[in-house]
Amino acid sequence: MGLAYYVTLERPVPGVDGAAAPGRAAARNDRVLSELAQRLRVSELLDFRSPGGAELAEFLEQSGASRDDFDLPDEAWFDAYAGLETVQVLLEHVRAHPDEVQQPVELLRDLEGFEQTLRAAVRAGVRWHLTIDF
Repeated sequence: MGLAYYVTLERPVPGVDGAAAPGRAAARNDRVLSELAQRLRVSELLDFRSPGGAELAEFLEQSGASRDDFDLPDEAWFDAYAGLETVQVLLEHVRAHPDEVQQPVELLRDLEGFEQTLRAAVRAGVRWHLTIDF
């Protein structure tokens, strides 16, 4: 299946599923999106990643290791507005320049899903982080 990115919220927001956007096109385009973010002077999506907590524990368990064998870092949480700003700038650019990315239709769908989730998180005052699904 490959890598996928999705939005994880610090606490549930009624009617919102951060994993609803497939996230595979965003993961495939991660280098291009990072370069675009730098060029457009916004945070990179990967700046909002939290490699600790549940994501790392799940990865260890899938690898056959026990979470008890490691001192796992706490999850990091980020302001949803900062993530929304990044996603909106990237969306605007990809819409205007679809030829600069792989699978632009799928990438736009991913980014639009992230935007929708982050808008709801901003309204609810909920923090977030980017999760990478292996």
